[in-house]
Amino acid sequence: MKKSIRRNEKMSCINIIRAKIVGRIFAVVKRQTPYDAQTLAA
Repeated sequence: MKKSIRRNEKMSCINIIRAKIVGRIFAVVKRQTPYDAQTLAA
């Protein structure tokens, strides 16, 4: 049981990070301004 819980926590963490990255990419694509991408990354 404990192993499966840890695995689920890792997956949820990866999903959150992936969602943030995807959201950032979509925001940049909508604006189509590479300068905003640099400010977001910094």
